Amino acid sequence: MVPYFLDKLGKEKKEFAQLKIRPEKVADLLDIDITELSRLEHLYNNAKGLIKFENGVVKENVDIEDYKSYTENEEQNKELSCAKKFIEGVKELAKVRQVYHTPITQVSRGLLNYDIYTNEYFYNKPVVRQVG
Repeated sequence: MVPYFLDKLGKEKKEFAQLKIRPEKVADLLDIDITELSRLEHLYNNAKGLIKFENGVVKENVDIEDYKSYTENEEQNKELSCAKKFIEGVKELAKVRQVYHTPITQVSRGLLNYDIYTNEYFYNKPVVRQVG
């Protein structure tokens, strides 16, 4: 990034090039602070992560398994099944009547939550704490 910027700066400021002043000095003379650009270049070059390309297009490189949540016992399996049925029922009801999301989540007593960004209900898996 820094060498690219300095190269472009040297080409843009031809009057300094005619005087054979190096682009680094041109940046100093023009009071251009390149330390932030240098810091960003360092962060970019040392970023941990892989970029995935498909047909020359950048694609997300995320393993969905890292973000899945599984039930932990039979009770949660039953709750999840009920939650799915309840959500489908609310969706059907929403086709014929206006549904207010807050009362639905309150009536389910924490079984469901509602995501206002995706406009979807989801099963609110309980946190299992182990004592001792």
